[in-house]
Amino acid sequence: MNAAKIFRSLLFICVYLRLSAVCFSQDPQQETPTFRTGVSEVRIDALVNDGKKNVKDLTKDDFLLYDNGRPIDVKHFSSSAEPLDIVLLFDISGSMRPKVQEAVSTAGAALAELRPGDRVAVWTFHDRTRTLQPFTTDLHAVQTILEWDLLSAYYGGGTQIQDAADAVARFFINQPKSDRRRAVLVISDDDGERTMKDKEIIDHFWQAGALLAELIIPDPPGVDDFRRYNRRTERGTLRVAIEKTGGQALLADQEGGAGAAFQRMMQDIRQRYALFYPLPAGKPGEPHEIRLELTSAAKSRYPKATVVATKGYMLPEQ
Repeated sequence: MNAAKIFRSLLFICVYLRLSAVCFSQDPQQETPTFRTGVSEVRIDALVNDGKKNVKDLTKDDFLLYDNGRPIDVKHFSSSAEPLDIVLLFDISGSMRPKVQEAVSTAGAALAELRPGDRVAVWTFHDRTRTLQPFTTDLHAVQTILEWDLLSAYYGGGTQIQDAADAVARFFINQPKSDRRRAVLVISDDDGERTMKDKEIIDHFWQAGALLAELIIPDPPGVDDFRRYNRRTERGTLRVAIEKTGGQALLADQEGGAGAAFQRMMQDIRQRYALFYPLPAGKPGEPHEIRLELTSAAKSRYPKATVVATKGYMLPEQ
């Protein structure tokens, strides 16, 4: 056999082995989907809690999903398999330094709830919004940013909480579509100035496909704060937007302190189901309302369970 024939034979064997490895390495019973999301699919992230802990053993057959009142057949389903893009948005207005310090005192434990490949960014706000750390997968670097740069930042000024949350939503809108779960976690006393309508914030979060959550660290009882005297129409909070985007608002003093609450929030954002279905026809920018609930069989197994998920989304621009 001459050299050319030997070479062709070896090349054939290499190609055969390569194809065999690809074909037989797939596990047909694996539940984690191997697809990538795109503009042709709607993604719904959902947290299920039975009142004491998060429920982690549900399947797609345990959910009922409605889009604008129409029953939806879930095409793909996964449990905490997708990588995460999370922006930690810290309030650094005048009264927040000791509260932020308490929250980041357990930053290592909070970040430990994430997985390799998750990306974290750190933003701050008072009168204006600033990016302290762009997205990175280096969680050790994030912890250093929180413990050093964040705590040494200037704390003062107002609390433009609505503008800050909306700025992150608009940032996500301008990012390329990906299979990453998008989330914004605000750490604040939730005592801001009203600067925009709730609907504007909700529309931008629905367009971005992101959830909004907040860790609220209130003032200790008895603290005399001038802001308490102006809490009528001028008070700005994120409560409505949080509920509409599938997030949660946790009070630190009800979770064992800011540090423990920070870890709980990171855990709840990470431990979510993802449900996917084909994008319906419609005009770009058209809002769609979502209703997600458990089936009767799932409710019988978890009678106290609640489902936390977005209440809608926007059809993407072409």
